[in-house]
Amino acid sequence: IGTGDPLTTQPAFVLGGAGSVAAGERYTCVLSSSGSASCFGQGGSGQLGQGFYQNELSPVAVSGGRTFASVEGGGPHTCAVETPTGDAYCWGNGGNGELGDGLGTSYNAPTNAVSGGHLFVEVNGGQNHSCGLTNLGDVYCWGWNGNGQLGDGTNTDSNTPVLVSGSNTYTTVSVGREHTCALADTGLAYCWGRNDNGIGQLGDATNTDSWVPVAVAGGTSFTQIEAGDDHVCAIDGSGIAHCWGQGWNGELGNNQFNSANVPQTVAGGFTFNQLIAGPGHTCAIRTTGDTMCWGANWSGQLGDGTFNSRGLPTTVLGGLSFIDLGAGGEHTCGVTSGGSLYCWGGNSEGQLDLGFTIKFSTPTIVAGGLTFVIPPPVER
Repeated sequence: IGTGDPLTTQPAFVLGGAGSVAAGERYTCVLSSSGSASCFGQGGSGQLGQGFYQNELSPVAVSGGRTFASVEGGGPHTCAVETPTGDAYCWGNGGNGELGDGLGTSYNAPTNAVSGGHLFVEVNGGQNHSCGLTNLGDVYCWGWNGNGQLGDGTNTDSNTPVLVSGSNTYTTVSVGREHTCALADTGLAYCWGRNDNGIGQLGDATNTDSWVPVAVAGGTSFTQIEAGDDHVCAIDGSGIAHCWGQGWNGELGNNQFNSANVPQTVAGGFTFNQLIAGPGHTCAIRTTGDTMCWGANWSGQLGDGTFNSRGLPTTVLGGLSFIDLGAGGEHTCGVTSGGSLYCWGGNSEGQLDLGFTIKFSTPTIVAGGLTFVIPPPVER
């Protein structure tokens, strides 16, 4: 370029190989293959866990030096399961008891374990509540309970875990904005909490809130379930995806752009082995290896190179094969088998880890990629 000094390249922030990714409302957390967690993006509520209340445009390690088996982003709080103890830690906004330590206090780093001494295998955070699955197949929830989303038969908030009502043994749990869903060991889906008229996020063919688990209509046996803000998607034993709840943005994938209080089969006959639900969009990894998304796309969160919402599954560009996905408020991220992290969509708080805040409608490599830098001037 005429300066006499060649440009050089150096590795960007290296996570030691990304193992899994979780996307919160406007932030992202990555778990490395060694179990260390790093987060970036919106951090004003302490949800990044780095010890400050500020946004970060690049990954910052979660404070405390703990190793985790899983990490999940919620609204303004994050939860993770420590390995090998099985203790759950939550951090960020805690004013509604969603951190589960009995104090109702906010923290900007993992500070206190969730109360009760339970051995958790997964923990999931919603807008103002959290739920965890124990090694015994029990689901406990804590936080705000105005719509019965804690599932204990009341609408009383709790800053410590309460056992979800009923005799089911569960295999997984997923938390929406103000509702919760879980799969029983039979494969049947159960949901509880908010169930708005004209939305039907519980999928039980009603529009009535429930303070205890109710069976999703249809009796289909599922292998995975994921709750978005106000919609839910699940994969059946054949790999077919089904969605219910809010569908105004096309997030149900049936090309109807309306809501449904019973499961709707995602159109196209595609088979999937993993899916993730964001607030207004859904993405899933096909059994063929490519990734498809549908729903809201005003920030490019579908990754198809446009900003047009889709009522049908559309292929994410780039020809990438992901092993894990995370969906946030207006962005999506995926981890490849080689441990590379790609993100796309909204970037207003730096949740794509690009060092700036421009949105992208196609996958862009972040952690583990290359950045171009100008070396210091050489004295002559």
